[in-house]
Amino acid sequence: MRQEKTATPRRGQAKLAHCNERISLLSSKTWLLICFAHLGLMPSVMVAQAISGNVFRDFNANGTKDNSATYNEIGVGGITVNCTDSAGGTGTTTTSTATATLGNYSLTGCTGATRVEFTWTLAGDYSGAVGTGSNTSVQFVNATRTSINFGINYPQHYTSETNPEYVVSQFEANRPPSSQPLATAMLKTRYNARGTAYGSNTTSIAHAAEIGATWGLAYDRPRNLLYASSFVKRHASMVDNDSDGKEDIGAIYSITPTGSPTLWADLSDLGIDFGLSLMPSVATRALPNTLTGPSHDASLFPLIGKIGIGDIDISDNYADLYVMNLYDQKIYTIDIPSKTLKTTSAVVPSPCSGAVGNSRPFGLKYHRGKLYVGAVCDATVSNLTNDLVAKVYSYDGATFNTVLTVPLNYTKGYVFKDIDDNRV
Repeated sequence: MRQEKTATPRRGQAKLAHCNERISLLSSKTWLLICFAHLGLMPSVMVAQAISGNVFRDFNANGTKDNSATYNEIGVGGITVNCTDSAGGTGTTTTSTATATLGNYSLTGCTGATRVEFTWTLAGDYSGAVGTGSNTSVQFVNATRTSINFGINYPQHYTSETNPEYVVSQFEANRPPSSQPLATAMLKTRYNARGTAYGSNTTSIAHAAEIGATWGLAYDRPRNLLYASSFVKRHASMVDNDSDGKEDIGAIYSITPTGSPTLWADLSDLGIDFGLSLMPSVATRALPNTLTGPSHDASLFPLIGKIGIGDIDISDNYADLYVMNLYDQKIYTIDIPSKTLKTTSAVVPSPCSGAVGNSRPFGLKYHRGKLYVGAVCDATVSNLTNDLVAKVYSYDGATFNTVLTVPLNYTKGYVFKDIDDNRV
């Protein structure tokens, strides 16, 4: 007797038959969807995967976020991070500004092959160096979606040395000759230098007979030059480069790091009036040709802060040199490559509230696309201490805006105190 064999349905077939029995009354599309779900055949859905990382200040430009006990590169908050995937999905976020998570971000909205872009608005910032811990401002990611880091760099923060040199001007009394070895007008030293040993910690890079009294300093990195501007100061001489009997109060000197000073330009030759007509002659000042001789220099007393150059500074692209003229209270811009007057001068606003005194602008600092200017109201009209005030303005090339106001009516220390009861 022959037995009839009944074929055993495959697993999927059995489930499909069962599905047919249970939902035969449903529409065909609904039946397919439910059956696929029941059979485990539902098409997979792509779920957006978060992209995360950190934006940081790569101070040493090595392409890695360095964190140690002595050196810590901080995160940067407020950076916009955008993504676009191959299917058209998009997402956007900004890096954290909180101290504990500064620079961190988590970005959703994209899956699979994705383009990530970092953008910012702060002037002067650039993409940092590419390295093991940082890539470019546009990155492409797929499987790996964590540690998508980006280093950002402000070149003015960077130095190639861990112990860089810095310079400071020094005022020498009177009009010492070049033969006087102690008459140093510009010194350089190391950042980590300590102690009181003058000779071992400092190096002279300019003699008083070469540049005279200077105040404003600006460092030109590409050209490796230090610019120093003449400064009108009692009891300290300047240089009469053209031998006309008057010191050059509009002079700018350039100095190499090894100490080779030269007259870079006399800005008076560009038609800028620094008040030279008011400047007493070398003979009138009658400064001794020694470091220790007594001097009165009375003729210069009423002119301090009113003629000559105040501060100078240089733009981040090292193309422009900004000069504060104390005489007409204007800022002048000098084109460095051609040594020519570049733009129309800008009059610094007065910090005085009404006719209570005279404005005395002086300080300059270029930072991230803007020039910052310091000015004081001297209250010489009202003679009231409450009218003494200092202000700092930002200048974008068109408009001045007040960014800081400091009252100067606080109690100050002695200008001069006779500590020996007039015995000397």
